[in-house]
Amino acid sequence: MSRLSHKSLMLRSCYLYYIEGVDIQEIARRLDISRFKVSRYISEARDKGLITLQINDPDIGFESQAIRLEQVFNLKRVIIAPLPAGAGLEETRQVIGKAGAVLFQDLEEDTHLAITWGKTMSYLVEDIPAQSGRIKNIVELAGSIGTITESISAHTVSLTAAEKLKAICVQIPAPIIVDQPETALLLMKQNVIKQAINMAANCQVAICGVGPIQPFNSTLHRAGYLAETEMAYLEAQGALGSLFGRFINHNGAECETEFKDKVIALSLEQYKSIPERIIVAGGPNKIDILYALVNNGVITGLVTDSETAAALLQRKASELPANKHDR
Repeated sequence: MSRLSHKSLMLRSCYLYYIEGVDIQEIARRLDISRFKVSRYISEARDKGLITLQINDPDIGFESQAIRLEQVFNLKRVIIAPLPAGAGLEETRQVIGKAGAVLFQDLEEDTHLAITWGKTMSYLVEDIPAQSGRIKNIVELAGSIGTITESISAHTVSLTAAEKLKAICVQIPAPIIVDQPETALLLMKQNVIKQAINMAANCQVAICGVGPIQPFNSTLHRAGYLAETEMAYLEAQGALGSLFGRFINHNGAECETEFKDKVIALSLEQYKSIPERIIVAGGPNKIDILYALVNNGVITGLVTDSETAAALLQRKASELPANKHDR
């Protein structure tokens, strides 16, 4: 038995564990006490506030934020992009896209990757590291919107990703939304489109952006697929935003509207069968749809900015008392 006092044993246990990096079994041997007592002494010191740990890196706050999001929403992977003060929507997209480029590192050579278009996605593929390896296929999840900007078409996103990752590019040669459900049904029966949709559904990883429901910042609206009146209708039906042309409500489900049968894209059920489903998006106009997706288990990963991350955590915290009351 050790002849040291309780306090000495507690302090020595902490010193050996935190300062010298000695494992608990070796500490127990040196102090001639049980491993259980070593663990208890370290826990007691933490409870009494005797231990202060500090990580000297300015990014630790963002990493801890990512860990909290992973824990709170049961996500497998979260990447937080530090957002400069006063950043506008375009800078936010650039920052998030650049941070998300790390997703393409260390992909297995037989990976089948599904992606969508969008401004943030275009920044993402631009920043794919030069040292990224080769993968099997890049497959589009949905039909095209034509142009994202004056210089970038929707198909450019998948083509750029395929070129950088030395992959075969599989595109969906159709518009994302058509005028009539009958037209969508006919197009979805076309072999080239049906095969592309099936390939997307069988991918191991999907990386997507999301679109807001507000007309002033909607790619679907700018591209002429949705009029302001139609967007107002969708919002009245509970739509918070779009995920590859599927309009999502607060339950993380697709809204039952006339547009559901006009979309040339993977179904939401097919999307949820993809093992790794990562969203790359942020900004105040996307918090509602992002919260619906993370809170309802629709996605498994998220790349976003620090302010959006804080807003998602704050919203979850604000709902907890009500949830406890409900129980």
